[in-house]
Amino acid sequence: MLNFRRGSAVVAAVVVAVAGTVVTGAPASAAVAAAPAGVRAEAPARPSATPQAADTATGPAPVEQRAATMPTADALPTVQIDGVAWSQAILGNTVYVGGKFANARPAGAAPGTNLTPRANLLSYNLTTGQLNTAWAPSTNDQVLAVALSPDGSRLYVGGTFTSADGQNRYRLAAYNTATGQLVSNFKPILGYMVRSIVATNTTVYVGGTFATANGQTRNNLAAFNAADGSLTGWAPSADFTVNALVLVDNGTKIIAGGSFQNVNGAPAYGLAAIDASSGALLPWAANQKVQNAGQNAGIWSLSTDGNAVYGTGYVYGAGGNLEGAFSADPATGAINWIEDCHGDSYDSYSDRTTVYTVSHAHYCSTVGGFPQTDSNWNINQRHAIAFTAEAKGTLGNNIYSAYTNWAGNPAPAMYNWFPDMDFGKYTTSAQAAWDVTGNGEYVVMAGEFPTVNNVGQQGLVRFATKPPAPGKQGPRVTGANFTPAMVPAGAGSIRVSWPANWDRDDMTLKYTVTRNGTAVKTLTADSQFWNLPTLSFIDSGLTPGQTYSYQVSATDPDGNTVTGDPASIVAPNDPAPSAYSKQVIADGAQLYWRLGETSGQTAADRTGSNNGVGTALTRGTPGALAQDPDTATSFNGSSSTIGSSTATQAPDTFTVSAWFKTTTGSGGKIIGFGNAKTGLSGSYDRQVYMDNSGRLWFGVYPNSVKTVNTTAAYNDGRWHQVVASLGPAGMTLWVDGTKQATRSDTIAGQQYTGYWRVGGDKVGAWPNAPRSSYFAGAIDEFEVYPSVLTDAQVANHYTIGTTGPAPNQPPAAAFTSNASGLTATFDGSTSSDADGQITGYQWDFGDGTAGSTEAKPSHSYAAAGTYQVKLTVTDDKGASNSVTHPVTVSHADPTAKFTATAADLKISFDGSASTATDGAKITGYAWDFGDGSAAGTGATPSHTYATGGTYQVKLTVTDSLGAKNSITKAVAVTAGNKAPTAAFSSSADGLTATFDGSASADPDGSIASYAWDFGDQSAAGSGATVSHSYAAAGTYQVKLTVTDNSGATASVTHAVTVAAAAGPIAADNFGRTSASGWGNADTGGAWTISGGAPNASVSGNRGVLKPPAAGSTVAATLNSVSAKDIDETFQVTLDKMPTGSGVYVASQVRKSGNSYYMLRLIVKPTGQVAGYLIVSSAGAETTLCALNVPNLTYAPGMTLGVRFTVSGTPATVAGRVWDAAKAEPSTWTLAPVTDSTAATQAPGGISLLAYLSSNTTNAPVAVSYSKLLAGAPAP
Repeated sequence: MLNFRRGSAVVAAVVVAVAGTVVTGAPASAAVAAAPAGVRAEAPARPSATPQAADTATGPAPVEQRAATMPTADALPTVQIDGVAWSQAILGNTVYVGGKFANARPAGAAPGTNLTPRANLLSYNLTTGQLNTAWAPSTNDQVLAVALSPDGSRLYVGGTFTSADGQNRYRLAAYNTATGQLVSNFKPILGYMVRSIVATNTTVYVGGTFATANGQTRNNLAAFNAADGSLTGWAPSADFTVNALVLVDNGTKIIAGGSFQNVNGAPAYGLAAIDASSGALLPWAANQKVQNAGQNAGIWSLSTDGNAVYGTGYVYGAGGNLEGAFSADPATGAINWIEDCHGDSYDSYSDRTTVYTVSHAHYCSTVGGFPQTDSNWNINQRHAIAFTAEAKGTLGNNIYSAYTNWAGNPAPAMYNWFPDMDFGKYTTSAQAAWDVTGNGEYVVMAGEFPTVNNVGQQGLVRFATKPPAPGKQGPRVTGANFTPAMVPAGAGSIRVSWPANWDRDDMTLKYTVTRNGTAVKTLTADSQFWNLPTLSFIDSGLTPGQTYSYQVSATDPDGNTVTGDPASIVAPNDPAPSAYSKQVIADGAQLYWRLGETSGQTAADRTGSNNGVGTALTRGTPGALAQDPDTATSFNGSSSTIGSSTATQAPDTFTVSAWFKTTTGSGGKIIGFGNAKTGLSGSYDRQVYMDNSGRLWFGVYPNSVKTVNTTAAYNDGRWHQVVASLGPAGMTLWVDGTKQATRSDTIAGQQYTGYWRVGGDKVGAWPNAPRSSYFAGAIDEFEVYPSVLTDAQVANHYTIGTTGPAPNQPPAAAFTSNASGLTATFDGSTSSDADGQITGYQWDFGDGTAGSTEAKPSHSYAAAGTYQVKLTVTDDKGASNSVTHPVTVSHADPTAKFTATAADLKISFDGSASTATDGAKITGYAWDFGDGSAAGTGATPSHTYATGGTYQVKLTVTDSLGAKNSITKAVAVTAGNKAPTAAFSSSADGLTATFDGSASADPDGSIASYAWDFGDQSAAGSGATVSHSYAAAGTYQVKLTVTDNSGATASVTHAVTVAAAAGPIAADNFGRTSASGWGNADTGGAWTISGGAPNASVSGNRGVLKPPAAGSTVAATLNSVSAKDIDETFQVTLDKMPTGSGVYVASQVRKSGNSYYMLRLIVKPTGQVAGYLIVSSAGAETTLCALNVPNLTYAPGMTLGVRFTVSGTPATVAGRVWDAAKAEPSTWTLAPVTDSTAATQAPGGISLLAYLSSNTTNAPVAVSYSKLLAGAPAP
């Protein structure tokens, strides 16, 4: 885990790696870095986001209903982890996962329970979600990237580890997918972090943060031969981190993404196309438009579906222009579309129809999605969203100045697919999913999320189409939060309204309203979690004075139903609403205060329950409307105001309207939205105010004041109607039914939760702000609509209000249809009524069956054909209109499905799960096995492939009515088992032989067992390395039989000769006592002392040499020994630390006069030990090797172990020294050197000596030798 700096704060962060891959001929990779900044700095000027021409609708495309081929939002049970998962890859039915975690646990298990150790790697069954218990690899640090070879035979893993399965692997390793074993001969060495991998069957490309590969210079990009891990000549150079790699154009080109600014010394701002053979930088247009690079921005991931390359970006300061995702042409880099949701995006996966992204998106309004509903965007994040793979519209204007405005560029449509994820705490970066991939049926996500859809599911999750997904994600709002509101609508009539519900994976919901338990109204409507329109209908023909109970239920297309709490009302005996009120309600007012109350301080909501609460109101003022006795309310200009009782999110699409009359010269606010219910608000906009001269102003505040205004004054003491709207087309201000001002550059206001205010609230320092925040005058008929009214609607309201209702205009019937098989769906919601609303639908489906009264019904026909479908609509005044269209339905195609079961090269297929509709049956199966062989038939064929690999297998089914359907899947085929190769080496020490069979190998698996026949009729041995003691010297035929993981065996036999061990050349344990001299060695004869026998003694199992004075030497020599090849060990101890230049401890071998080889140690007063290998020819010494012994400091009382070996001609000389309290090291301290000095190529004696440096001041110093053993070197 790394730390990345955002601004002046260090944020614990996330280093991630390659996105998931699927072996379908389109490997993909991606990378992520740090969490996005909490406070954003505006990026420097980047190349303009000028839109390209697109054959799409202008403006953001509407949100689309999830297609039947998409997964549902059901989170399928999946194995969990206790850390973070960075990367995934799918091979057949296996999902491989890499990350930073220590344990796995089953779905449903609480954290810390039912743990199975897994060190940073695991795999699980895609169909069941269960951990694969047979594969338990481990790395000693995090895995940031996993990727598969195209033939599916290898899984490559990269990261920051230096060990895999206990073996040295420096940040890159490979596993055999058939055996699960580490590939033994693939051992590249990267100098630092690997973040992304993409592979062909012969070459492995990596990107990351490193300066060397296999010891050679490579700047963040490298490639290796898959066969042996050797470095290739591919050496493009990126000047900063490479996060993502993807292979395109039939493997000839690599697209790289990251935070680099240059590749091969040329500009390539975060995106580069690189020749896969030469490493040359190639033109790629995307980096001329999407530009993320440097310390604070980059491209996090790249993926491909074969049709397009998809990238995701991050920006948390200067240096980037896109936090969302883009689609580009693989060959040219031309941008297909951009989705510029705000919030760093980490990965993408496309199934060629739908593109899934993982991010912390918090604002997607520009692509037709959800707004940022609070200044604290953390509360509005969606971590998993989906888009169409094709462009469907263009981006709208961005309202946040810190972000690039991509308006007008081609854009996809967002799907209504919103599984909920909570952010995790493992990395302290407050993120949820980091990786997404899939295989067409399943979409899998990985990260650090603790829950999905409010259920514990840590780190890993699966989504799937239905079936196998259950489709149980239903409407979300229930109980008291889904209670209808009722208001009188005239004698015997009640207006029933309720807010639309929403669903995680369905946009179109069906609503059923019951009265006293009986359904009285059914309608369908579209909604999303941020777009919940108020739905309503008028229930007429009721008995005045009787109590009625209403209840609303919502049902999604999967049949999931929720029901709200009931509410009751007494049917009124009031007069019918005025023509004006009817029109307001018909046009969809969401809030409507008539302000005609005769007393009190409450303004009744005539469309729901959001009543107004007033202060200092004067009631009963004559009203504004002609032919309507309803009164108005007067406001005093100093304290009178009304605020809505229920807080709502400030809308970005709305219309407000009110009638007013005044003669004030102090202006004041007529309508506004603020964060205070009473008093003056701190946040306020969406306001209509009058300036001191009587002109009207309408303004909003999307981080700066945006207004439109009239030129005329309206403080003339007469009634006027003011209407203002905000929406995707901008701002509009009308007065008295006529448009007065517009602006198209402003499509949103400030984001906060607040209240609608009438008659007074803070205006602030806005243009031509009035002297008073409060309005002095009369106000009537305040209305809020969740839509932008048309010019005709505004004019109609004014006409009705001033002259009374115009004659009713009949409605216009219109509908569209869509057929799928024999079932057709119809949508009559485009029918309209110019002066009212549609109140009834009547369908005649043209086949003699009962019709429907729904706006959007569906109908199943008994037979294929063309039917004349008629829709008749009725408006709120009883007028009707009809339209008829021919609708053609045909038999629906069957659904093709199959599974594949592998047994080496033989694959068994089963297509029996394929289904037909409309009573038909599957009658034919045609198989294309993807290898050019003859087609197969039948529901359950088998096929044997010639070689292993991944094949695109296609099944086409035909039903009994002749309809066809196909499905293609990637099927991984592994070649049959190959026999292992047996091999072993041996060595003998006396009658004991040691055998090593680890050189045995299995080309397609691993060695499972070793069986040894030692050739002496003894019991068999086992294990890769064994030793065996023979009873007698001789030559024996030793046989090794190895068995691989699939049961195949191989044997090899070698002759092995053993002989009785030779005795030592010299040995002395000093188990005697002598005050002068050393006496006789245990083996090797008498010791000869030079330098004075009294300076040599033996006691306590030690031979002591004590140089008496500075500059003196004492030596002990075995003159009777004559040996050429010798391996000598001994221990040595000093009685105190010397002063001056220290004490010299030495051993001489092949000693003949003054010719010898010598190992000399100098122990210095500091405890430092220096070692030397020396050759002397007739007294002339030459140093062969010298060094200060690393990691060894001598201290009083310490015993040193020494080994000195000399062998061969010319002589090979080596030595080692260590703390004898520890194990003898396996490496030489003084590396072996070769010497051919003539005087030392013959046998000679052994000598031990001690010398006290000439500047020593604490003589004598006693040097004690022990455990001397000298023998012939091991062969």
